[in-house]
Parts: sequence; structure tokens; C-alpha cells
Amino acid sequence: NMVGVAVLVLVLQALVVSCQTCARDTYTSLPAAPSFPSTTYTGAVGASSSYVQNHWSEGVTLPRPPNTVVTTQTSCPHLGSGLVDWHSAATWTSGVVPANGASVTIPAGKKVLVSSCSIPAGYVFNSVIVPSTSQLIFGDAQIAFQAKSIHVQSGGALLVGSPTCRLRNKVTITIHGSRTAQTLPGAHTVKGILVEGQVDIHGVEYFPTWTRLAATGHSGNSTIFIQDCPNWQAGQSVVITTTEVKDARDFN
Repeated sequence: NMVGVAVLVLVLQALVVSCQTCARDTYTSLPAAPSFPSTTYTGAVGASSSYVQNHWSEGVTLPRPPNTVVTTQTSCPHLGSGLVDWHSAATWTSGVVPANGASVTIPAGKKVLVSSCSIPAGYVFNSVIVPSTSQLIFGDAQIAFQAKSIHVQSGGALLVGSPTCRLRNKVTITIHGSRTAQTLPGAHTVKGILVEGQVDIHGVEYFPTWTRLAATGHSGNSTIFIQDCPNWQAGQSVVITTTEVKDARDFN
């Protein structure tokens, strides 16, 4: 009968949900690295002499930083050997994966990897401690990690990429708490990241991070001209500030 069929469907659905497990990310389809323009913009008007070039300061000579952008990934912490998964019960001395609101201490001597599915959405841990012989490593994936505090003890490490392995995905670490919960310096258990060991956080590199206009930008313009060819990406925000020498609240 229909009631029996409905009950059977619900049981099957429950079995499917219970069998869904988290698997370590494979990193086979990463977002493309930011690239520099390879063609000239065809919307420029007027002679090239009508655009300002290589003029970086009104008062001093500012050397431009070298282009050190690296688009390949090598020596990635999340691809290292000896990793254990946050979402595996076998990783934890208690035999249980940390629950929402738990105070977490990374097991001694372990390199614990956080994958995109390791932590359910909305989980906010209490304190997270990385001891002297341990590492907390984030993979190159969309990850949201929330806690009230993180304490990286001397000899411990919090690794999100490396100088030669800049992560392409967005990893968000959010620390919860009140500004007035303590008077600094205070306990590591209150909103903050206390670093006595190593913290490495490396996302994709944009170059240059600042430039100057090549022509005046007017209100309502849909196009601005700048003096560099950066590898900025569509969807990012650009802030244009004053170039006036005087900088005061009553002047801007």
C-alpha cells in the first residue's frame, strides 16, 4: 500500500544520508591562477601621450616592486606525507570527531588536514590549540573554519598554503567573541589568535596591489585608465583615493 511505500522510501533516504561520508579533497580542478592581460585594450581614446605613464609620486621617487608572482604550486602542506583527516574519528584520541562548541586540541605529533567537507556548516569551536609537535593544515578548497580562539603553541604550526604553494580557493577563518571580553594582554581563550609557533597563510598573489590613474576618472565613468597592467580579476573591488597632498577630514 501507499503508506508502506512511503515508509520504505523514508528508510532508504535515511540510509543514504547515514552513508554519506567526508572524503579528502583531490585538488584536480583548482580555479585558474590570476593572469596578466595579454592584449591591449581597444577602448583607449586619443594619443598615448595623453595618458600619464611611470609617474608614481608627487613628491618622491618610488621604486616599483618587482613582479614575484608565482602561478605554479610546489611544496604544498596539504599534499605532504603523514597527514590525517580532521573528519576521521581515528585521528582523535577520544575516538570522536570534535562537535560544535567543543574545545579542541590537535593530537600530539599529528598533522591534521581540514578538507572542504571536514566541518559541518555553522560549527563554531570554543578554543583550538595546536601543540608544539602538531600541525593544523588547510587544503586548497572552499573551507569555513570558525572558533572563539586559536592558540598555536611554540613548535606548532597553522599552515594554509606556503610561499611556493599559494592556494587558489577561498579559506575563511572566523574568530568569534566580543571586543570587550578582555583587556589585552589576556588569555588566549578569548577572541583572538595567539601565535607562539608558526603561522603561514598564502593565497594567490595580485600584482601590483596599487597603481595610479593614467587619466582623470570622472563621476559616472564606466572605464578608468591606470598605469599598470595588473592581474586583478573580475568581481574584485577597486578603491580610488585622492592624490591631493593635504589629507584631513575637513578637506576630503
